[in-house]
Amino acid sequence: IPAAIKSRRNKVAPFHTWYEQEMKKSNHSPFYENERVTAVKDRIRQTDCDLRILGLSGIGKTRIVHEAFRGSTESFYRNNYLYVAYSQEEESCIKKAITGHLSAQSDNCTLCIDNCPPSFANNIQQIKNEYNAKNRIITIYNRQDQDSTNKVQDVDYIFVAIEDVSSIVDDILSGIYSQISEDKKRIIKEFSAGIPMMAVILADNIKGGHVNFVKIPNDELLGRLLDINIGSEKEILMFFNSILKILSINPVNKMSKDGFWTKLIKEDTILVSI
Repeated sequence: IPAAIKSRRNKVAPFHTWYEQEMKKSNHSPFYENERVTAVKDRIRQTDCDLRILGLSGIGKTRIVHEAFRGSTESFYRNNYLYVAYSQEEESCIKKAITGHLSAQSDNCTLCIDNCPPSFANNIQQIKNEYNAKNRIITIYNRQDQDSTNKVQDVDYIFVAIEDVSSIVDDILSGIYSQISEDKKRIIKEFSAGIPMMAVILADNIKGGHVNFVKIPNDELLGRLLDINIGSEKEILMFFNSILKILSINPVNKMSKDGFWTKLIKEDTILVSI
């Protein structure tokens, strides 16, 4: 890591540099791409426009953005890329940091805000316009329905759909998980519903020796795949109905106290029969 980047770590908090993101375990696995993913990467790398990237959790939006900056021929773009994951608890801190970058006339960093709801994304664009800032803004989010009712201004949208990345599941299973039996691969592909991260979670558990059942800790699944409040029945239902829609299963309208969906989300593990 360049010394200049190391020295910036405290200065850019709560943002993280591209090099800090590179050290995350999730960025150490092989990166698989198809024509659509390559096209999205090229768009991110080649345009100067502010971008808003939408798609279901787990399909690889954050990794695609990270890899787009890896592919930049000039290190300038990586050295000036800053990433932060939005949370409501940290909103004021993140907003203060963003304002600091956008108000500094000499600042040319690209700011990437993950898990960014449309209300906050619009707020960022307003701050940018107020200071006439030249910084490039990239926001990532997993709830396209919210943007349909609260469209973010002054950005170009990129939508990444399940069908755009579903072929990558086959590449993942035939690559680093090639030792898994074909029967188990078939079940993984069916259950993952074309979501690469779900396929990786399932395959990792099988690879770890869980033969009869794949045990997925809830905090891992929720932390890596979802952006929901597990205490909110409405948000739980919204998530599972989105999965059921993908699997062509009738939606769930309510959840009894002892019902299946309540147990599924609140017990210690989710069990998937393999």
